[in-house]
Amino acid sequence: PRYLEQYRIGTLIDWEEDESPIDLFENDPDRCAPSKQSVLLDRPYNSQTTNSILTASYLTPADALYVRNHGPVPTSLKADNISFEISTSKNEAPPGTKGAIDTADTQNTQNIAHLNLSELQAKFGTKKITAVLQCGGSRAREDLAVNGVSGFAGTNYESITNGMLGNGLWEGIPLAPVLHDLLNDVNVENKFIEFHGADEYFSSIPLAYALDPANDCLLVTKLNDQPLPPDHGAPLRIIIPGNIGARSVKWLQRIVIRNDEGLSPWNCYYYNDKSLPKKNFTFQSGHSLQLQSLILESRAHHLDNNIFATGIAYSGKGHDIDRVEISIDFGKSWHQAKIRTDEILQDDAHKSWHWIRWYSMIPGPKVSKVPPRKNPHDPKLPPPDDVNVPVLARDSIHPSATFIKTAAPPPLDNSLPQVWCRASTIHGETQPPESIRRGGYNFNGYHRVYIEPPASSILSLPSYSS
Repeated sequence: PRYLEQYRIGTLIDWEEDESPIDLFENDPDRCAPSKQSVLLDRPYNSQTTNSILTASYLTPADALYVRNHGPVPTSLKADNISFEISTSKNEAPPGTKGAIDTADTQNTQNIAHLNLSELQAKFGTKKITAVLQCGGSRAREDLAVNGVSGFAGTNYESITNGMLGNGLWEGIPLAPVLHDLLNDVNVENKFIEFHGADEYFSSIPLAYALDPANDCLLVTKLNDQPLPPDHGAPLRIIIPGNIGARSVKWLQRIVIRNDEGLSPWNCYYYNDKSLPKKNFTFQSGHSLQLQSLILESRAHHLDNNIFATGIAYSGKGHDIDRVEISIDFGKSWHQAKIRTDEILQDDAHKSWHWIRWYSMIPGPKVSKVPPRKNPHDPKLPPPDDVNVPVLARDSIHPSATFIKTAAPPPLDNSLPQVWCRASTIHGETQPPESIRRGGYNFNGYHRVYIEPPASSILSLPSYSS
């Protein structure tokens, strides 16, 4: 139109579109076989571990451990010259606030150290801890069924069952003594520590947690006695035991000591715990893992209909698990499972960040084949291979482009045989029957699954020791 001529700033020249666009993910690592992981999203890669792998060994194999990536895997980091920097915020902010300054902008921070990992290892040594790594969104599908629609609904992540977790042996430099050595003259009261990865992901936790040696925070270079795999942060990541996986930043390059919680979307918006009271009119970030127990396999015995179940449990807070209990009559009675204490590793941890494996064989009702559901809200396709989940979680892995907003999945059908489990700690904490609403995160109600009917052949039971 003629009236727009006065605003012309130039004229575009003819050009031909590049028929070979850059693929940002072309250098991503090769991944394991589908029998070990079910894929939630392929770009960026996100997956959960299959139940058969989770139940097969005390330590989760590194190549099977769930992956939560937010972009392409960084490829420019060198394992033979690992270094990172620590900065402090210049700006003051009221304690407990979010988003006062952007620490990605170096003008707002002051560099106080550039650290070489080899020098830190020589000065502070290394430690090994066995700890659960768990995404805050694990069991999101159950949360949808119990607590209604959350931010996961209508996305690939509404498919998350109980596989975004694993038990690993982590090795690295203890973070607390490094911080105490560097922050002698820094007032640490009400401050936060923010970790920045090479993929531009960043997240913060209260500094006091990282400064406490008993919390076993590590600058990690090895997983299960091998160098970190690319998908899990090679060559350097942080591990924050007792916190959701979102706080254990991968491909670590920078640490900022700041006066507020920060501008990270994964603190300000995602992973907020909406069960907590608001501070300064905003939701508080969710950090702590919750007391959990999970059933990874349940089946009626071929001959006598005894119900065999096995799974894992952990406290999330570093407390020892005292007992795991099983119910096959909808919580009317409970049977204590056997805990495999013999396989717990002796490591350098101050607390019990690891999981325990349990198993149980109890007399049960005759179990016939579970019929398919006819609920119109049920997923249309079968679950990912080898994932033993209740019908409420049985759906396909959709490409994000075809995802539509869905209704909350139906709860379990109480007319069908089920097995439930719950865990308790030595401090008297017991897993709740239903998880409170936390915005879709950290679901930890009783785990309930259908009892699978007997297989065509006699069930071969593991020779566990008690």
